Amino acid sequence: MAKLIKFLRRLGYVATSLIAGIALYAGLIAAMHLAGVPAEWQSPSVIGLVGLALALLLVRKRLKLPRIKMHRKAAEKESGNEKS
Repeated sequence: MAKLIKFLRRLGYVATSLIAGIALYAGLIAAMHLAGVPAEWQSPSVIGLVGLALALLLVRKRLKLPRIKMHRKAAEKESGNEKS
């Protein structure tokens, strides 16, 4: 009985993830369409990459991914505040 409950719980997680993925995909298509993105950029591969990037941004803290840090001199140069 415990194995059945464990299996159903995992199945629920998979189903929830699948539904969330489909909703994210549809939302990205709608957002790209409303933003006026050309049709050739609305291919499934581009949408998948955008979705993956968004997902990584959302779960960065949970996965404990490091922030991309720029070297101080490069950051100053980019912002235009270069000290001489």
